[in-house]
Amino acid sequence: MLYTVRSGSPRAANEFQDLRTNCFHRRRTGCYARSSLGPDRHRCDGRIELGDTGFGPRQACGPPARAGRDIPPAHRPGRDAVREAKIPVYIGYANQRDGLTEKQSEFLASFAPEAKRTYVNVVRDDRDGTVRATLAGREADGVFRTGMASALAGLEDPEQRRVIRLRRGENGEPAPFPRYPAHAFHLLPDAWIAGRILLVGADLPHEDRYATSYVALDGLQAGTRPGVEIHAQAVADLIDGDNFRKTSFTFDSALAAILAFVGLVIGATSGSLWAKLTGAGVLVAALWAGGTIAVGEFGIVIPLVMPTVSLAASTGLGAALAGRQHRKEKRFIRGAMSRYVSPAVVDELQRNPDMLRLGGERRDLTLIFTDIAGFTTTSEATPPDVLVPVLNDYLDGMSRIVMDHGGTVDKFIGDALVAIFGAPVPQPDHAARAVACARELDRFATDFVSHGAAKDIALGITRIGVHTGPAVVGNIGGEQRFDYTAIGDTVNTAARLEGANKYLGTTTCISATTAEAAGETNLRPVGDIVLKGRSQPLRVFTPGEPGPVYRKAFDALAANDTATARAALDDTLGTSDADLARFHLSRLDEGETGSHIVLDSK
Repeated sequence: MLYTVRSGSPRAANEFQDLRTNCFHRRRTGCYARSSLGPDRHRCDGRIELGDTGFGPRQACGPPARAGRDIPPAHRPGRDAVREAKIPVYIGYANQRDGLTEKQSEFLASFAPEAKRTYVNVVRDDRDGTVRATLAGREADGVFRTGMASALAGLEDPEQRRVIRLRRGENGEPAPFPRYPAHAFHLLPDAWIAGRILLVGADLPHEDRYATSYVALDGLQAGTRPGVEIHAQAVADLIDGDNFRKTSFTFDSALAAILAFVGLVIGATSGSLWAKLTGAGVLVAALWAGGTIAVGEFGIVIPLVMPTVSLAASTGLGAALAGRQHRKEKRFIRGAMSRYVSPAVVDELQRNPDMLRLGGERRDLTLIFTDIAGFTTTSEATPPDVLVPVLNDYLDGMSRIVMDHGGTVDKFIGDALVAIFGAPVPQPDHAARAVACARELDRFATDFVSHGAAKDIALGITRIGVHTGPAVVGNIGGEQRFDYTAIGDTVNTAARLEGANKYLGTTTCISATTAEAAGETNLRPVGDIVLKGRSQPLRVFTPGEPGPVYRKAFDALAANDTATARAALDDTLGTSDADLARFHLSRLDEGETGSHIVLDSK
């Protein structure tokens, strides 16, 4: 098969006549028809109409050659025409290293003059066998021979390998070059040959054919092209200046390193696995799109496989490291918090570990403080081996109640317990939870006192204070040691309310702020208390449904109607509100009036 590529040399037609006469016209007599014919090394004007060159290194036309350095007489006119040609003519050369037999190698060496020999090897990709480059030259026996395409393009110092930029015809066909049967060459008009590079080679169904990049779009059959056509593509690239340029090793390494770093960042960031895969996928798509544009528009070959592998591997590594850290955080959270909060809260913290980051945030919370009355005296009078087990049982029962209501055990201070509702997991109903918890804590503590008394341990009543308001909550401390706690005026007020029980004669004090936030109505008003360290009064309630008589008495106190209040309080002494009635009557007896109560101590 004869391929033609425009060369810009008008001498080609006239000076090719001897070759036409002595070689192609004499094909039946055994002329070697695998020679490649080229221009006088003039560059083309950019109007490539035909293109590329080559033929497989293992094919020879004509009868088998005899052993020895001479060639049969029938082949000599063709050899002489090649040697005496006034235009550049190159013979596709190969030897036993390239797969020829000894006889074939000797024949080709005898037929092709040393100066006319060029390599026609194509370069297969080690990964998929696809031909993407031609061999631009190779040194053998101390002599460097250029590749066919480089020789025809007149390159003096070619690269070792040259990547082929495949082109298509106007209708999208993969071979955009005029092709003619070699045996009909002598019939072609001179105008069809003038100014062109001619390449002669085999185009057989099962010989000298190679998979090219066309396979990706055209399929295996259409994308597998003859070797001579691949060389024609290479020649067209070179004379048109369209050959691909590979990026440097430094660029390739930097690109792979950058994508590896980006992949590590993507994998290590918080987020779902799907989000990470999507981010990495977008980068891969952008990389391949950019590589396609670079090749198509600028002829620059950017490596895509290694950067993609680097990105994928580093993303996987980052995700693995993030997963390891996440599992470590989950173990820490479960180990550190499971004794203080309910399992549901622990699960939520494991899903959102940022809730436990070092530092705090301001949030509306409800605090509970509890304390055993007279515990200091009890601890001094009770042997440790008796006291500690009882105290542990008491605090264990109290903390379980807190967790059952969704609260967080902030800390134990001796016999005291501090509980937080509304953190670390937000709870819109934290006030209602805390009120319900306070009621159950009071019942448990009352029962436990009876149990402790049976053991000859004189435990006092448990006093409880509940207050709602803004506070700063979070991990407070240093990097090595910190506590999840709440600080602020709300915390102090809850602690003062717990202490107020001693003066008021109650076991549980709930602020009006908490009662309002909880929507709680089953509470008895105690008074408008000015706690130590505060200037404004705070109405305080205690659990229980107030009777109508006591309600009348308290309304009279609030209105400073002492006579009506005293009469109603006297009537209350025989009801369930007798404890509060006695407290207010003692106040009236001491000359106090109204519901305004000032506490000077904690």
